[in-house]
Amino acid sequence: MTTLRALVAFFWMFSLLAAAPLPAEKPASAPEKPQPGQEESEPAAPPEVQLPGLTVTPYSGGYFSVGGRFGNSQDALERVAEYEAFRQGTWPTTRLGLWGFTAGLAYELEGERGVDPTDQQYRIDADWRRYWRSELFVSKLPHRLINDPLTNLDTGKGPVIVRHDSLDEGIDYCPYYRELSWRNSFRFPFQPLLELRFDYRNQGREGSFQARTMSKCANCHVSSSVRSMNRETEEFVLGMALEGRSARVEYDFTSRGFREGASAPLNLFDEVQHPASQLRVFTNRMQFEASDGPLPFAALPRLERNQHRLRAWLELPRDFGTVSTTLLDARSQNSSIGYGVDSRLISGRYSVRLGERLGLSVQGRNLDVSGDTLFVDVIERPADGGPQAGLTFPEAYPDYGEPDYFTRSSLEREQFDFRLDGRLRLP
Repeated sequence: MTTLRALVAFFWMFSLLAAAPLPAEKPASAPEKPQPGQEESEPAAPPEVQLPGLTVTPYSGGYFSVGGRFGNSQDALERVAEYEAFRQGTWPTTRLGLWGFTAGLAYELEGERGVDPTDQQYRIDADWRRYWRSELFVSKLPHRLINDPLTNLDTGKGPVIVRHDSLDEGIDYCPYYRELSWRNSFRFPFQPLLELRFDYRNQGREGSFQARTMSKCANCHVSSSVRSMNRETEEFVLGMALEGRSARVEYDFTSRGFREGASAPLNLFDEVQHPASQLRVFTNRMQFEASDGPLPFAALPRLERNQHRLRAWLELPRDFGTVSTTLLDARSQNSSIGYGVDSRLISGRYSVRLGERLGLSVQGRNLDVSGDTLFVDVIERPADGGPQAGLTFPEAYPDYGEPDYFTRSSLEREQFDFRLDGRLRLP
């Protein structure tokens, strides 16, 4: 619809130009001959042609529609309609659209609400004299999740038993996702080659899902419970671009943060015992048990990421090809424990046409990912009974060494890629 209205507006303005009356031209007359002794004068400048000014008449329009949807399914909805707003029976649906132009501002609004309250999406586009363009998008989406009964885990062999507890039996999990995206670009009449950019995005996930944890010794005990969800991802982007006839440079800075607002659930883990004798001889091999009281599980840290990116494109003179490059520097950090990973990327590409049918491109990419050093402090508990009573695991097994250690990210790597491509266009 937007493209169609743009074409109609273009042809409408073109027809105004074509139909505009032009000033009547005087018939050409023979040049006058100069009199004897009189110098020839320069020809007079042609008269200026005045075109009528063009103005866009304010306009507005819109629509509102009401419909319905019928759904019927005998299968589990979390399998057949995981990301779909599906409901049994008949439910109404509505749509709304508005558009118009006034005082140099063109706008368009569209909205839709499905059969579920969490199935909504709205979009607003605005353009003020090409100096400011903005797009706002808001949506909600349901997400059905499976409640695993965990019954397939129950088994055993002798004193070794695997069992489960479902503390969330009969609960239908259906959290919803919401997203708000606002994109803006700015241009200025005194510097038309410069463009500024500001983007904002907020994504949330609310509801609950199934969380699981496990106790060890005297048996493998798997427990499931309801885990509340209140997650938010917030992102800001500031950027600028400078564009000429044969070159363009872009820079943007991105700041993104993630947090979980809901508290982690608690679980009282089993008492550590020997599977057969039921004696407390394994406590020096576990870091927590029932004597520690209820402990949180399924916890999520607070995450942050800051990124700088520079991109450039250049068309070389005399058909010598084009060159493009990207530089990226980013840091992702777990703010809960102060651990982060740095990423640096350099990439470039050169392409050129060699005649009418032959082309050549060269690409290179270097990635360097390095992380901080993290100290892991292992809890060393003494054994409560048995031959190792009063001894920690390293004390009982001196050859084991020190359990505490330093670690780094498994993402760390240095990688370089080079690619050469030749293209031949067939006749």
